[in-house]
Amino acid sequence: IFDDVFITEFVAPLDVYKHAGDKMNVFTIAPTKAAIKTYEGVVVHPDYSFANAPKIDVLVVPSGNGSVTTDLKNEALIGFVKKTAATADFTTSHCWGCFTLAKAGLLDGKECTTFPTSVDELQKMFPAVKAQKDRRFVVTGKFITSNGGLAAFEAALYVVEKIYGKELADKIAAGLVYAPDNRRFAAGSN
Repeated sequence: IFDDVFITEFVAPLDVYKHAGDKMNVFTIAPTKAAIKTYEGVVVHPDYSFANAPKIDVLVVPSGNGSVTTDLKNEALIGFVKKTAATADFTTSHCWGCFTLAKAGLLDGKECTTFPTSVDELQKMFPAVKAQKDRRFVVTGKFITSNGGLAAFEAALYVVEKIYGKELADKIAAGLVYAPDNRRFAAGSN
């Protein structure tokens, strides 16, 4: 997480993963341990900093107000994401978080998606990616990118299903009062 982060883009996956119970150790990481303020004005105290973060199996890259501009110049952020994604089992991005993954070179030659009105901008800025329209989330190997918002919940449920099975993912979806029709996964994902 970082200053000006869009709250849904990290809270949606956090909520889904916390509902997995003791199976998942869910925590936040920021550039430093200093409190951050979301775009919506909520103050969050990160659990770890880039310097003392534990091993991460599922990396969640949210988006924020600077995700298509100033964050792409943040070498510490881009470096942390690139290094961490190399050893993570899954790396997810939500909304404009896809721009961070693309800047780190993690999506070259891979299908991906971002906020629907930004797909063309993503493709233009990073011509090596295969930006997809009309898909709420896209799976390419261990990389899962979503449109953000409610699609961040869908992508996180997909990760839970891949790791722990459909039964737990369905139980979490029911606990979040998630409509069964929304449990269909991205068509054409691989």
